[in-house]
Amino acid sequence: MKKIGIVVLATNAYFVLGVKFIKRFHHFHKDNNKIKFYFFSDTNPERYVQNDIDINFRYDQHDNWMEGTNSKFKNILSLKDEDLDYIYYFDADTSCDRNIDTNSFLGDIVGGEHYGNRAWMRDAKPFDGNENSKAYVPEDTDLPKMYYYGAFFGGEKQKLLDLCSLLKEWQEEDRKIPYEPAWNDESYLNKYFHFNPPHTIKTEDFLFLVSDKSGIGETRDPNLDTSKIKEDLLKYKNKLINISGGKVICKESLSNLQISYISSQSALHKGRIERMEEMLKEIGLKYSRFVSKENSDHTRNIVSRAHRDSCIQASVSNSFPFLLLEDDAKLAIDFPKDLEVCQEADLIYLGLSSYNSGQGNLKVEDYNEDYYRVFNSLAAHAILIPNIKSAELYIKICEEALSDSNWHDKVLAKYSHDKLFLTPKNGPIFYQFDSHTQPVTKIKAKDFK
Repeated sequence: MKKIGIVVLATNAYFVLGVKFIKRFHHFHKDNNKIKFYFFSDTNPERYVQNDIDINFRYDQHDNWMEGTNSKFKNILSLKDEDLDYIYYFDADTSCDRNIDTNSFLGDIVGGEHYGNRAWMRDAKPFDGNENSKAYVPEDTDLPKMYYYGAFFGGEKQKLLDLCSLLKEWQEEDRKIPYEPAWNDESYLNKYFHFNPPHTIKTEDFLFLVSDKSGIGETRDPNLDTSKIKEDLLKYKNKLINISGGKVICKESLSNLQISYISSQSALHKGRIERMEEMLKEIGLKYSRFVSKENSDHTRNIVSRAHRDSCIQASVSNSFPFLLLEDDAKLAIDFPKDLEVCQEADLIYLGLSSYNSGQGNLKVEDYNEDYYRVFNSLAAHAILIPNIKSAELYIKICEEALSDSNWHDKVLAKYSHDKLFLTPKNGPIFYQFDSHTQPVTKIKAKDFK
């Protein structure tokens, strides 16, 4: 068993996000390593978290965001006398939505590949270009170029303390010029990692989402009012919570869903739209219509593109948990608003199909008291996307289907062998009402154990 210190810097508005992070990290942490949180803030978090969380409050205050982000190295160095094997820093606005095995990121010195490294940073990394700065990386460097988060780094205790001591010295030297790198502490970290490559956690292997502001407002404003969120955090001190749309959510049940249904702009679908709107009004949850963009392309590509684009839209607005319906979906049972959304799931089928997907017959296995694990369901008429990581997977699946001009529910069936796809035990909740698909979707999940 390793003793791991998790450092969170959460002053001003970031306090509520830091509380959310440690509560969710604690909930999803599943290995045997001992975790102790070091919470640097102007507000004591101990009143806001359950008693079984090992948390050490250390007072710090900042007049602005830059002061805060530049205090990382100093604050980590203050842990030199703590009995720890490893120390890791996480930004307060980091999200946890899946089981955490801390062994997956243990190492001497560890950095996280920035999610933009292979995207908009592919051809030009935002290294600091000031030759007078300690953060400077030559544009014509011959070394491999990788850009790292400032939101996550860590490693073996003494090695990390040595690193932070050096980077703090670099900061102090640059202040004498005076100079502040464009990306603050992240620029110094990338300078060091460029010349001393760490053990790198690739984007696809990173168990967390960084920079999730949870819709609370302009977090860099030190005067942002988060008093209502704090009240609700106190109210739900002993429960698993999330923050979304600037509100505290306790127990992410189906009653918290955002729903979007996909329909055609064709007049032929008017009846479907009317039936769908009537059903959704009866369910009583917030919903919107996503109009598929139709052209001369094959139907399977139109459908996959609509699913992808609707999911991207939900990701941009952070509308999770998110239920994506097709306009031929119909309730098979009363909508179970109290059913808890399983955040460990990669995706949740609220509708199934027994039609052979080419991967094998539909099969379910017990997962927990509320859910079965699903294999080989050729269905996408009711897909619940629990969180942003699930959305990224679903978008990837749709993209794969589009690249091969394949039905994306077939790609879903393929992924069901490696990913955790679940369905409610009392379901399916929705079936498809047309004569072709109703016989294979109006079924009982328990019949396929």
